[in-house]
Amino acid sequence: MLGFGCNDDANDRNNLLYNDYFEEEADESLNPYDLLMRIHFPINKSRAFSQLEKFKNYWENYSFYAIWRKKFIQDHNCQEQDLWKEFFVESIPHLLINLFLTFYVIGGAAAFQLIDENIAHEKFFDVIQFTFTTIATIATISELRYQTKMDEITVTFVGYGNIVPTTDASKLFCIFYTLVGVPLLFLSLTNIGQFIAEGYWIFLASLRRTQCIDTADERRLPLTIVVTLLLSHSIVGGLIFHLWIDEMPVIPAIYFSFVSITTIGYGDITPTPTNAFQTFIIILYLAIGMVIMSTFIASLYNYLRRLHYLGRNFSGAAHVEVWFGGTKMSVSELLCIVAEEFNVSPKMLYEVLHDLDDIITEATDPKISLNIEERQSRRQSRISRSEMRGFRERMKKGVRVIEDKDRKPGHASDTSTWHVSSCGQDEVKSYS
Repeated sequence: MLGFGCNDDANDRNNLLYNDYFEEEADESLNPYDLLMRIHFPINKSRAFSQLEKFKNYWENYSFYAIWRKKFIQDHNCQEQDLWKEFFVESIPHLLINLFLTFYVIGGAAAFQLIDENIAHEKFFDVIQFTFTTIATIATISELRYQTKMDEITVTFVGYGNIVPTTDASKLFCIFYTLVGVPLLFLSLTNIGQFIAEGYWIFLASLRRTQCIDTADERRLPLTIVVTLLLSHSIVGGLIFHLWIDEMPVIPAIYFSFVSITTIGYGDITPTPTNAFQTFIIILYLAIGMVIMSTFIASLYNYLRRLHYLGRNFSGAAHVEVWFGGTKMSVSELLCIVAEEFNVSPKMLYEVLHDLDDIITEATDPKISLNIEERQSRRQSRISRSEMRGFRERMKKGVRVIEDKDRKPGHASDTSTWHVSSCGQDEVKSYS
């Protein structure tokens, strides 16, 4: 769970509805008599909340914007008044990447028409589509790349084959053009995919009326959601190519849509846009599809990786690399920093690093985890029983206080005993 203020009880105390109902003095002590009276005679509020107040409470605490704002402030360690300034500064690199990619595709189309006579006879927006599909790749780098020394990359190309370089100069230019264009497009689509995943988790938290993002990795979508998006995108694309562009039959249109966004691109069916606007729609459609497809491969590979390492012990945990903002360090370096902060001896730190693999293996063993959960459950049960006994004792004291308050003072021959309650503590006085 990624918690950025996941104490919902503390957050609720800051919203409008909580304070209006549970408004109490800070120094008020709730004795057993008041507790019993509150149980039998609960607080009744005569004022009803208007729809405007409810919406204001939702907007300030649980809306998509409120959760995103709080997350952004904590992630970037900025002040509330500097929110939009920091957001603008952080947005500049992403905007520049997409802007440069746009000019790169358009400039590549112009360059191909200048150096290849056959391409020069094609329509300019058709050549733009050719340059985009030339560099359109999905390069899915699994999370393992960032945690180990292994590079595992899945690269597949989409290209319809209706426009191809024919001269030696254009073929040589195509090689260098794709060397820059492929990683540039990968960088752009990866950023967009991560933003979509983060937006999904924030939206889900907003629907649940909580400020917690309940996920182990907010950069990835659940596999079921990605599959639904992939199929929905294929159907929408099929309708576009059936009802508008090319007006294909339904099944071939959906088939063409699917093989395009999965970057298969057999070339048996090619789109034939009639104007620049249709070309723009095709490129936008392919870009969105490749974002979804890259997210799908990342989510699927995460499950396959778990299956691959099922039953294995941890090894090399001290050399695993983690990211903090823009800084990368190994787990051993991180532990050294933490140990120095808490004045841990070098010998103890060495022992922890030496046995780190065994420590993690034992901590993640299902049997050990089950025993830990059972012990915690039994401990919580004992605490609950202890709290219940204490509650019953306080209730008994409260009942005695009520009886003593309602009882008139009587005469006793030898000794009379009565109770005085002050903040839940009984004092016994005797008179003879």
